[in-house]
Amino acid sequence: FAKRKRADGDDDEEDGLNPTKGEKLVPVVEVLRRIKWDDSLPSAEFTIQYLDRILETLETCSFDNPNESVKGTEELFVFAIPEHRIYKVLYKERVVWDR
Repeated sequence: FAKRKRADGDDDEEDGLNPTKGEKLVPVVEVLRRIKWDDSLPSAEFTIQYLDRILETLETCSFDNPNESVKGTEELFVFAIPEHRIYKVLYKERVVWDR
Protein backbone atom coordinates (compact mmCIF):
# COMPACT_ATOMS: atom_id res chain seq x y z
CA PHE A 1 0.00 0.00 0.00
CA ALA A 2 1.22 3.48 -0.81
CA LYS A 3 1.85 6.43 1.48
CA ARG A 4 0.72 10.01 1.03
CA LYS A 5 1.70 13.32 2.61
CA ARG A 6 -0.80 14.83 5.01
CA ALA A 7 -1.42 18.56 5.08
CA ASP A 8 0.69 18.85 8.25
CA GLY A 9 3.66 17.27 6.45
CA ASP A 10 3.55 13.87 8.17
CA ASP A 11 3.36 10.68 6.15
CA ASP A 12 0.00 8.98 6.29
CA GLU A 13 -0.76 5.48 5.10
CA GLU A 14 -2.95 5.55 2.03
CA ASP A 15 -4.25 2.14 1.17
CA GLY A 16 -6.59 3.30 -1.56
CA LEU A 17 -9.40 1.50 0.16
CA ASN A 18 -10.80 4.19 2.45
CA PRO A 19 -12.08 6.99 0.25
CA THR A 20 -11.92 10.59 1.34
CA LYS A 21 -14.58 13.16 0.59
CA GLY A 22 -15.60 13.04 -3.07
CA GLU A 23 -13.84 9.74 -3.87
CA LYS A 24 -15.68 6.60 -4.87
CA LEU A 25 -15.40 3.37 -2.92
CA VAL A 26 -13.06 0.84 -4.49
CA PRO A 27 -15.08 -2.27 -5.43
CA VAL A 28 -14.26 -5.27 -3.24
CA VAL A 29 -13.35 -7.36 -6.29
CA GLU A 30 -10.50 -4.93 -7.03
CA VAL A 31 -9.23 -5.29 -3.46
CA LEU A 32 -9.41 -9.09 -3.67
CA ARG A 33 -7.59 -9.15 -7.02
CA ARG A 34 -4.82 -6.97 -5.66
CA ILE A 35 -4.35 -9.24 -2.65
CA LYS A 36 -4.27 -12.27 -4.95
CA TRP A 37 -1.81 -10.91 -7.53
CA ASP A 38 0.40 -8.48 -5.57
CA ASP A 39 3.35 -10.53 -4.33
CA SER A 40 4.19 -7.89 -1.71
CA LEU A 41 0.89 -8.58 0.09
CA PRO A 42 0.88 -11.75 2.24
CA SER A 43 -2.54 -13.17 1.35
CA ALA A 44 -2.46 -15.56 4.32
CA GLU A 45 -2.70 -12.56 6.67
CA PHE A 46 -5.95 -11.27 5.17
CA THR A 47 -9.38 -12.32 6.37
CA ILE A 48 -12.79 -11.73 4.85
CA GLN A 49 -16.04 -11.08 6.69
CA TYR A 50 -19.06 -12.16 4.67
CA LEU A 51 -22.76 -12.84 5.09
CA ASP A 52 -23.61 -16.53 5.19
CA ARG A 53 -26.97 -16.72 3.44
CA ILE A 54 -27.94 -20.02 5.08
CA LEU A 55 -27.05 -19.12 8.67
CA GLU A 56 -27.92 -15.43 8.14
CA THR A 57 -24.86 -14.41 10.18
CA LEU A 58 -21.59 -12.65 9.44
CA GLU A 59 -18.83 -15.23 9.12
CA THR A 60 -15.07 -14.83 8.84
CA CYS A 61 -12.68 -16.82 6.67
CA SER A 62 -9.06 -16.63 5.63
CA PHE A 63 -8.39 -15.16 2.19
CA ASP A 64 -6.65 -18.42 1.22
CA ASN A 65 -9.54 -20.73 2.18
CA PRO A 66 -10.23 -23.25 -0.58
CA ASN A 67 -13.70 -23.30 -2.11
CA GLU A 68 -15.34 -26.47 -0.87
CA SER A 69 -18.97 -25.35 -0.65
CA VAL A 70 -19.88 -23.09 -3.60
CA LYS A 71 -20.57 -24.68 -6.96
CA GLY A 72 -18.33 -23.69 -9.83
CA THR A 73 -14.68 -23.84 -10.79
CA GLU A 74 -13.33 -21.07 -8.56
CA GLU A 75 -10.57 -22.44 -6.32
CA LEU A 76 -10.65 -19.74 -3.61
CA PHE A 77 -13.77 -19.30 -1.49
CA VAL A 78 -13.54 -15.48 -1.48
CA PHE A 79 -13.89 -15.41 -5.28
CA ALA A 80 -16.67 -18.02 -5.28
CA ILE A 81 -19.12 -16.10 -3.08
CA PRO A 82 -21.04 -13.16 -4.56
CA GLU A 83 -19.38 -9.76 -4.03
CA HIS A 84 -22.48 -8.27 -2.38
CA ARG A 85 -22.11 -10.75 0.50
CA ILE A 86 -18.62 -9.50 1.43
CA TYR A 87 -18.77 -6.91 4.21
CA LYS A 88 -15.14 -6.41 5.30
CA VAL A 89 -11.56 -7.19 4.34
CA LEU A 90 -9.10 -7.24 7.21
CA TYR A 91 -5.31 -7.33 7.33
CA LYS A 92 -3.96 -8.56 10.66
CA GLU A 93 -7.29 -7.62 12.29
CA ARG A 94 -7.19 -4.08 10.82
CA VAL A 95 -10.08 -3.20 8.52
CA VAL A 96 -8.71 -2.21 5.10
CA TRP A 97 -12.03 -2.28 3.23
CA ASP A 98 -15.64 -2.23 4.35
CA ARG A 99 -18.97 -1.15 3.08
